[in-house]
Amino acid sequence: MEKMCIWIILCIIISGTLSQTDLGDDFFTFPDTSEVSYVQLFPDKNVTFSEISLCMRFKTVKNRHFALFSLATKKSANSFTVEAKKRHTFSLSVHTHTSIILKKPFARDWTSLCVSWTSKTGNVELWIDGDYYEKGNFKKGVNISGVPFIIIGEEQDSYGGGFNKSQSFIGDIADVNLWDRALTEEEVMELIYHDNIRGNVITWRALRFNIIGRVTRYTAPCLPIN
Repeated sequence: MEKMCIWIILCIIISGTLSQTDLGDDFFTFPDTSEVSYVQLFPDKNVTFSEISLCMRFKTVKNRHFALFSLATKKSANSFTVEAKKRHTFSLSVHTHTSIILKKPFARDWTSLCVSWTSKTGNVELWIDGDYYEKGNFKKGVNISGVPFIIIGEEQDSYGGGFNKSQSFIGDIADVNLWDRALTEEEVMELIYHDNIRGNVITWRALRFNIIGRVTRYTAPCLPIN
């Protein structure tokens, strides 16, 4: 018996509601530029990061500067921030210091991104759709400490605020996971191709989140047909 997928879009609009759920194949849609549209993510534990890894997927048709992930502490609004500088570069900020870690076009379809940083060595590792890039000696010897304020879709210029609509993300974001350690290449490949590892600080499969503004959660189940 052959199976095919019918994508049924179930739109669930949530505003200002804290939830914890397995999002599975769900994704968040950010429909337009805004200073007040983002999703706040709540970590399962508060840690001092001497290593950190972020994996997520996103899709956008906009060739512009946008923020994907922003972790702020009271010490630094850009404690750990991942952005795209138009369609050909990615940048990572740790404690406001920014490093351009990739200059390469990415697709208009879903893009898989994993980035890790290690304080001891200053090593940055980036995977885009499984392709590997590396940069060394970046913010070596510092840690990310303090209660984090974590959002997707906007960049914080102050703790929990200071948003600029010119940096807001337009498109879809899914599968956000965060770890307090550097992932191995084998783990990244397992995540990208088999989706069988979970973040130990933030996990998409048991996400606590708060939607602010014009962000929509969609569910797209794949149903078998006889």
